[in-house]
Amino acid sequence: MRTVFDAFMATAEAAPGHAFLCAPPSRGRAYHPDGVEYTYAEVRAEVLAFRERYAAAGSGHGHRVGLLFENRPEFFFHYLALNAPGVGVVPINPDYRHFVDRKKNIIRRSGENIAAAEVEACLQAHAAVAQVAVLGAPDEIREEEVMACVVPMPGARGAARLAGELVDWCLGRLAYFKAPGWVLFVDRLPTTGTQKVQKAQIFPKGEDPRRRPGAIDLRARKKRG
Repeated sequence: MRTVFDAFMATAEAAPGHAFLCAPPSRGRAYHPDGVEYTYAEVRAEVLAFRERYAAAGSGHGHRVGLLFENRPEFFFHYLALNAPGVGVVPINPDYRHFVDRKKNIIRRSGENIAAAEVEACLQAHAAVAQVAVLGAPDEIREEEVMACVVPMPGARGAARLAGELVDWCLGRLAYFKAPGWVLFVDRLPTTGTQKVQKAQIFPKGEDPRRRPGAIDLRARKKRG
């Protein structure tokens, strides 16, 4: 078994009539106020139907999809359907009103806090990007600089040209200091079974990512508008 979807399908095959999801009654709740229970077989049918819909919409391996749900059971229909082809899922729970990014996903550049997820979302929207991870590279002047590790789409143009295009893409959509100062093209990014990128495994501990062969320095493009 390689993914959460694989594990779910194996259990659904072995015990289709067993309960998989349930929500107890809660008066006044916007969803299932009287409570609800789903068996493995019922969830499997929903998951497979949504998998086909997402595939028809063009969702595939390396893509990232935000799911806006409360803590309702139906979240898992979509989560498993997206996990099947290798789509990364970003849960967006409206019950929580504050944006929180883990410390390791915050890049500190010249006194500015930059959320890696924001830069990743911008780059992921570019047609030549199949997958991307953004992290902080050490910088002797600015403390850290934004570095993008990019898996390009098949047939994407040359590395140096595409790197410059990606930085310009970000400069046109984000504050200048959030654009990548370094770009590294890679064949793949390490991921978990749920397709979450494992940033800690991209570079061995102690390695300066700027020294990795193929790292492209684009800091000169970052100028305040």
